[in-house]
Amino acid sequence: MLKLGYYNLTKTQEIANDWIYIIDHSIQIGKEKLLLIIGIRAKDLPNKRALKYEDTEIIDLQPVEKSTGEIVYAQIKEASKKTGTPKTIVSDMGSDIKLGVKKFQEESPETKSVYDLKHKIALIIKKILESNDEWSEFKRFANSIVRKLQNTAMAGYRPPKQKEKARYMNIEDLVRWGN
Repeated sequence: MLKLGYYNLTKTQEIANDWIYIIDHSIQIGKEKLLLIIGIRAKDLPNKRALKYEDTEIIDLQPVEKSTGEIVYAQIKEASKKTGTPKTIVSDMGSDIKLGVKKFQEESPETKSVYDLKHKIALIIKKILESNDEWSEFKRFANSIVRKLQNTAMAGYRPPKQKEKARYMNIEDLVRWGN
């Protein structure tokens, strides 16, 4: 597996102007997290089905102790040396990634930047639910139940713990519990 991973990271990519990068940081492990850039040529996008990991190529994977727009920019710039200037960069638009992509676009204005669909939908859901009184009441209820059931025989029926980050990307478990 390590040899296969190394091969994928170091193999030569085709230089083309239709690469689509999908970039994101991994979860932090210790002091480091990884910026992963996977890519697919626009001509290779699947027809009539969702994109799968197997459809993509690993373009770059870099460990960083801290991430800034400058660092992300440098990583995208380095990745583009392997593939040519990407046509599109898909990301969650986290502040450091957004700044790095913006700086890259200053040199390569033909590169488009778009939200990944899951993050964009989560932002829409957040906007809708944050101003919804019923949702606020439901969250208060769920939090009170957690405290009431903790350390009881009914503890298995507690609502799922909500994540601090990306809360609106992960509400399906809480909604399922509520139903």
